[in-house]
This record gives sequence, C-alpha cells and structure tokens, in this order.
Amino acid sequence: MFIGVYFDHWVIKILPFLRAKKLIEYQSNNPYDEVCNALKLNFIKRALEEKCLCKVVKATTSKEAWKLLEAEFGTKRSDMQQQVMSQAKKSAIDMRVDDQDSKRKIELGESHSKVDDGC
Repeated sequence: MFIGVYFDHWVIKILPFLRAKKLIEYQSNNPYDEVCNALKLNFIKRALEEKCLCKVVKATTSKEAWKLLEAEFGTKRSDMQQQVMSQAKKSAIDMRVDDQDSKRKIELGESHSKVDDGC
C-alpha cells in the first residue's frame, strides 16, 4: 500500500507484481491491451491509500495514473536508477575502506605481538 512517502520503494514492490501478472509488457496492437490496461490500472489504484488515490482517480489509463503518481510523489526511474547506482558505489567504497582498515589492524596486531613476544 502506497501512503504518499517512499514512492521509489513502492515502485520496487509494485513493478515485480505487475510483471508477475504479465501486465508490464504487452503488444500495443493486441486486442488484449484494453483488458491489460484495465487490470493494471485496477492494481495500481488498489495499491494506493485514499490521499494518493485522489491524485489518480480520474486517470483512464495505467500510464496516465503512473505519470501522475510519479509527478506528485517520486523521481523518474532514471533518477532512481542513478540513486541506486550511486548508493551501490558508495557501499562498495565503504566495504573497501572497511576491508583495508581490517587488514591494517591485523598487520598492526601481528607487529605488536612480535614486539611483545620479544620482551
């Protein structure tokens, strides 16, 4: 349920759900399109709290509803991907720094133990 905060997190949850229902990618010239769109719009609207639902209640297509939600609450997917990538890079750097610090501590511990053994 999307309550109006953490839109990017909700997107991460709703997209796999819609993919599992096979409602994300479909042929635009397929007569099944209207049914897919209606189902997708229904799932999106059902996953919204009342204050968020009022933003998309008049949307007639899932694409229109998605754009309204994105404009009101979130960042564009490319922005979200950039945020995820920058966070992943930061985490990788933090892990390397932690790993280097651990190695230094081990090396220092070994050199101190050699000095202590000699006394």
